[in-house]
Amino acid sequence: MKIAIVGGGLCGLTAGRELDSAGLAVTVFDKGRGVGGRMSTRRADDGVLFDHGAQYFTARDPRFQEAVDQWVDSEVAAEWTGRIVAIGEDDQQPKDEAIRFVGVPGMSNVCRRLAEGIDVRKATRVASIQQQNGGWALTDENDASLGEFDRVLVTAPPIQTAALLDGIAPFASQIADVNLDPCWAVMVTFAERFEVPFDGAFVNREDAKLSWVARMSSRPDRPTEPDAWVLHGSPAWSNRSIEDPPFGVRAALLEDFSIVTERTLPPVKSAEAHRWRYAFCPDPLDAGCFYDPDTGLGAGGDWCNGARVEGAFLSGMELAGRVLESR
Repeated sequence: MKIAIVGGGLCGLTAGRELDSAGLAVTVFDKGRGVGGRMSTRRADDGVLFDHGAQYFTARDPRFQEAVDQWVDSEVAAEWTGRIVAIGEDDQQPKDEAIRFVGVPGMSNVCRRLAEGIDVRKATRVASIQQQNGGWALTDENDASLGEFDRVLVTAPPIQTAALLDGIAPFASQIADVNLDPCWAVMVTFAERFEVPFDGAFVNREDAKLSWVARMSSRPDRPTEPDAWVLHGSPAWSNRSIEDPPFGVRAALLEDFSIVTERTLPPVKSAEAHRWRYAFCPDPLDAGCFYDPDTGLGAGGDWCNGARVEGAFLSGMELAGRVLESR
């Protein structure tokens, strides 16, 4: 049985890993230059690593905990023991003592490990899925054939997933109603250490442009110098500023970083902005995944299973399970 998976993030690669282990022929298509989706890591020109998408993950479900334990044992993930706080309107409070994990040396290493041994076609955008010869034919944006498959699982953001499955999957209309908020991310390196009493902070101020900041140099297997940070714009501000030029975004979020910490920032060595058009799901579905055994079409992602890294993993596991049950 030939399986096509559209989307090389955690959900798609988890499903692919499970199906490959069961002996099925799996091909993963991803439009990016590397796997990981929002669990990506950016390497700056000076070699500094920035986890500019998903910031960490926690494990609540025993199935995900088992996977995390394996990643830790194989040294592609480790506990992040950075000091985490919440910055409110008038105070700054330590956050809960949750055990937080990150990929090492970057978040993308988790997905790279999952992709090992699987046929992954990077820099490939699937533009259409059409019924052909009792299966499904995929084509790219240049109308070139990507092959024929018995089952197709789409794990892209919901707006893209719904568009690909429109008219061929019975659940496409449910997916079309799911919204993802954008997020501007700024990756900044300072010329000297920024002295604040935390390594990560949730910003819970009503007028703040920021929602989260994190010191990359506090993470395991990272050099402590130079002092590197990721700044995430809030969903509301990112929505309002989604078409702003990157230089304006950099300036706005750096200024807000100074405001919320009530400190003058050190001199900036370098700063880049990255726009995530589809980042946070404010109202995720609780379906786990979607799969129709009659058509052999399925869909999954964190947006249909709790909007967390763990949710993406469990959605991929459930999607693979549904395929194996119906073969």
